Amino acid sequence: MQADHRVGGWIADHPNATQDNLGKAFEPFGQSASFIVLAGFAAQGYWSNDPRALRTAQEGLQVSLLGAGMAVTTLKYTFGRARPNDAGFGADPHFFNHKSSFPSGHTAQAFGVATVIAENYGKDHTWVPWVAYGTASMVGWQRIYSRHHNPTDVIAGAAIGYYTAQWVIRRHRSTNSGEAKAWDFTPSVQTDGFLLSVRRSF
Repeated sequence: MQADHRVGGWIADHPNATQDNLGKAFEPFGQSASFIVLAGFAAQGYWSNDPRALRTAQEGLQVSLLGAGMAVTTLKYTFGRARPNDAGFGADPHFFNHKSSFPSGHTAQAFGVATVIAENYGKDHTWVPWVAYGTASMVGWQRIYSRHHNPTDVIAGAAIGYYTAQWVIRRHRSTNSGEAKAWDFTPSVQTDGFLLSVRRSF
């Protein structure tokens, strides 16, 4: 956090047309576009009877709920750090004051979905991790460039997304292999809304 003022300021103070255009193109992948991508995997899995695509969509939704949803929201409220466009880069946390800079939810979402896609398809297609993580990195960069987040907000968001995805993937694979697990959180989209199923295994 001590370097946020210097690093964030340097990034934001070097605007250019290319960065503006790239930022506008990539930033939605930290929010709505990521769900469109997951919906595409779900449709592919359903219509083509592709279990890997369905698994990617399911794991992506779980990561979105647990990482970019629950974990990020809790930490934002706890740390209460002001955004750079309000207080400048490098503002200190002021706990429980309803500020929402730390960590970056867009970056957590982008890296969570990127990790799920990379883990499911990276072994067969070596270019997939490069595209997935490259897109997620551009989301994080844009959040700093647009003064919505400090660099450490983005680093924390990336870590939350990545490690939440790894946790979800490990638990999902252990269930499929017959190993017992304690808790399972399964979000799904229904015709009349959104359903979250919680299961306890013994």
